[in-house]
Amino acid sequence: MPHSFIQQVETHISSERLLAYAMCHDGHIDPKITLARYMFNMALCESFYPALQRVTAPMDRFQSVRAAGLTPFLNRPVWEPKTP
Repeated sequence: MPHSFIQQVETHISSERLLAYAMCHDGHIDPKITLARYMFNMALCESFYPALQRVTAPMDRFQSVRAAGLTPFLNRPVWEPKTP
């Protein structure tokens, strides 16, 4: 992979972030493998988005209902800290 391509990638993705995907068992750093690992990890994370959204949306609704239900009893919104 040409060195200029790696430099172009590093303008969008920091070299520190890419370094986490760069290390091989023999200590050799291959730019192609580094980029492939990064892209695989990105695709893997994106595959979890729909499932996480299905879990977090109902939890958010539950939290708002719970907060609305407790506010009258606490004389303050749930998210505000208790004053000493």
